[in-house]
Amino acid sequence: MPSNAAKYSGVKFVERKKVIRSLEKLEKLGKKSGESAAKSEILDLLVSLNYTTYYPDQFKYISLFPSDPKRTTEETRDKQRQIRESIKLAMEAGNLPKDPRLVSSEDTKAIRKSNKLVLQTVSLAHGQTDSGSKDEDEEEDGDDDEFFA
Repeated sequence: MPSNAAKYSGVKFVERKKVIRSLEKLEKLGKKSGESAAKSEILDLLVSLNYTTYYPDQFKYISLFPSDPKRTTEETRDKQRQIRESIKLAMEAGNLPKDPRLVSSEDTKAIRKSNKLVLQTVSLAHGQTDSGSKDEDEEEDGDDDEFFA
């Protein structure tokens, strides 16, 4: 069975592209008209971009653009709202970039590893009190002696 990282990478990629396209379109309109009314929309799209970029791979991804919105339950919408609010707070606190388009892929990987706030929020949203998984670099401390005995 494929990992969540592999399973949802295509969905996250497409959603990231949709959000980036919308951001660029909105920024162009804002520059032409000189209006700052779109700032809240731009902030919302930046939160969406961080959502697709830093959503933990340990959990089932909740799509921003579900194929059938009618089938999305209120519980799923609440989970997504909670995660997005956490991401917005992390952006305001400086734990996540304000604009992830400006971050290199190496820095994105480092941020993903170091940012436990999003992981904790997603864990809580999915009904888990502990993430139940280890970092990629951590090794398990098992008793191999029993295996070889």
